[in-house]
Amino acid sequence: MIVVAAVVVSTLPLAAQDSAARQPVVNGVGGSSLDIGMLQRTGPGGDLEHGAKTTGMNATISCTPFCSECNWLDSYNAVNTYDPGVPGSDVINTLTTTNALANGTMYIITIRGDMTYWGNSYWTTPIGNPDISPMFPSPAVPSAIQGYVGSDWEYLYGYPNNNHGNLFVAGPGHMGNNVISLDNGATYQDLVPLGGMSYNAGHVYQFLVMGQGQKAKFTVADQGPHNDNYGRFWICVQAITLCGSATPPAQ
Repeated sequence: MIVVAAVVVSTLPLAAQDSAARQPVVNGVGGSSLDIGMLQRTGPGGDLEHGAKTTGMNATISCTPFCSECNWLDSYNAVNTYDPGVPGSDVINTLTTTNALANGTMYIITIRGDMTYWGNSYWTTPIGNPDISPMFPSPAVPSAIQGYVGSDWEYLYGYPNNNHGNLFVAGPGHMGNNVISLDNGATYQDLVPLGGMSYNAGHVYQFLVMGQGQKAKFTVADQGPHNDNYGRFWICVQAITLCGSATPPAQ
């Protein structure tokens, strides 16, 4: 039996979603909700100074023969762009597919990887179950300072210290920071992965979507400094070819 998870759709534009789609969401079982914005402001490091806005993301690379399109999305931005008074400034980087997703065609989106919202120096007494290094390091960050990571596309599963007590008493917490658009950025969605909202220790999640004849966008966001993050996501969009017929026989 194939189980197709429900999709949580937001019709708000990106700027308006700073108080909506980017809020922590618990959809199903497998984790509690954690507010990354609160954790950024209260520690470790607290509010850090904000630098000038900049843009940047790693270039796409050739995909394998098994993928319609595959790209890197980095959690690192050389200059911090976050300002709590500016809607949308939590966006670190946005990846846009080269190709439009054909209208009415089904796709599997696979997102793999992990990252940290806090620089390596803040990981003093790690709690939860952080990884000792990113699955896919950020090319622009020196490898020597890319240590612990505790976040993937969906969940926070490790934190630099226990200043907030046991954040993971109910397991990894779903965040909702990272969102996907299927209409070239007009709306963004916190999609529910196939199989439901549960933590994947391999840091890979898949989403079943229907193309809308437009490009897809993937946004990684952080309600805190962007220039101390590291870790990348590997994102593949694969078209699904259906076989057989779903038409009932004549009666």
